[in-house]
Order: sequence, then structure tokens, then C-alpha cells
Amino acid sequence: MRQLTGTRKSPGEKIVKDIKRATRKHYSFPHGIHLHGHHFFEVGDDDALGDLRDTTLVEAGARRDIICVFDNPGKWLLHCHMLSHAVGGMRTWVTVA
Repeated sequence: MRQLTGTRKSPGEKIVKDIKRATRKHYSFPHGIHLHGHHFFEVGDDDALGDLRDTTLVEAGARRDIICVFDNPGKWLLHCHMLSHAVGGMRTWVTVA
């Protein structure tokens, strides 16, 4: 299972994050991808902003664009909510310094 790559952000930095390789095509079910310490907006297929949340459902092999303002300094976990997947590599740290 491929591990997500960690990132470093400056406080208050706004990014659009593409969560794509968080899920592998051989899984046939969606994954709840959760970000600790921050909230984000999902970006729809029509570029419309969705609800403010800290977890997004990503279909197997699909991608999810989010917009997040990293305004909470610290080291925050981004992971699949399925424990066996998180342990298997579907996790990373986002460092806001």
C-alpha cells in the first residue's frame, strides 16, 4: 500500500490539496480520509465549495480536491479511518510551522 507524502505548511497558508493516491484501485469501497487539527471545504466536480468538514469520503481509485487554510500550528495526522489501512500506509503528517 502506498504511503501518503507528508507536507510542511506555513501558518495561515491556503492550499488546494488533491487527495488521489490515498486510495488504491483494488479496493472496492470508499475511504473516509480524516485531517486532524483543521477543517476544509470539499471542491465539487463543478468547482463549487461543499460543506466544511474534517473527513471526506473518497471512492476507491478516485480523487478529492479540498481547500484548507492551515492556521493551526503543529503536526497533524491525515489518514484513512479504516485502522488496517492507516497502519498499512494510508496516513501522513501535515506539519504547520
